[in-house]
Amino acid sequence: MSDLTQRDQAVLDLWARGYDDKDVAERLGISRQTVDRTRARLCQRAMVRTRFQLGSRAASLGWLQSPSPRVAPQGRTP
Repeated sequence: MSDLTQRDQAVLDLWARGYDDKDVAERLGISRQTVDRTRARLCQRAMVRTRFQLGSRAASLGWLQSPSPRVAPQGRTP
């Protein structure tokens, strides 16, 4: 894999499973601003500008773990 932090990896994995920023923040117990900063840092490392491009690039760089089914946050459907 790469030298991603545990937080970077956790955020990427949740995005890959379809969670939005609010749900990622709630599931990881971090602020939305932390999710935003994590995205900015990952985009810079991957040399991309958008979250969509980041997902594609993360997959090609081997940053994503094997996808697992999404588990909906409480009170929501996937």
